[in-house]
Amino acid sequence: MRKTTEDAPRGIRWNISSTLEVLNFADDLALLSHTHHHLQEKTNRLNTFASQVGLKISQTKTEVMTLNINNLTPILVDGKDLPITETFTYLESTIRNDGGAGNDTMNRLNKARNIFRSLNNVWKSSQYSNQTKIKLYQNCFLSSLL
Repeated sequence: MRKTTEDAPRGIRWNISSTLEVLNFADDLALLSHTHHHLQEKTNRLNTFASQVGLKISQTKTEVMTLNINNLTPILVDGKDLPITETFTYLESTIRNDGGAGNDTMNRLNKARNIFRSLNNVWKSSQYSNQTKIKLYQNCFLSSLL
């Protein structure tokens, strides 16, 4: 990944002296750029360096999200267009191209509600101390909610 972004800054301004080029966690990757040209360059470089070590960009699992763009020119990988999306999930957060958080908030509330319900027998049980119940609440319920 480092080789993909090390030659020139093509990301979004993070602070006065640096840019944010990529977000990555495990096998999830988000390339960031202000321009279509830079994003296409990054994608090409990623594809080249990945293929050198036997990896391949999945065209069915890869999506492009644009913000504030009228002309939607596709990003290409091996001559094929990557699909453009309006929402995607990254690290359990739903991100939308209009910046809205309504879907993400509802998803988190539903997950937390389901976790709370699944632990209903624990909450009612006298077998567990209140301290144990509080730890379960903090670690299972609050972490998924927040």
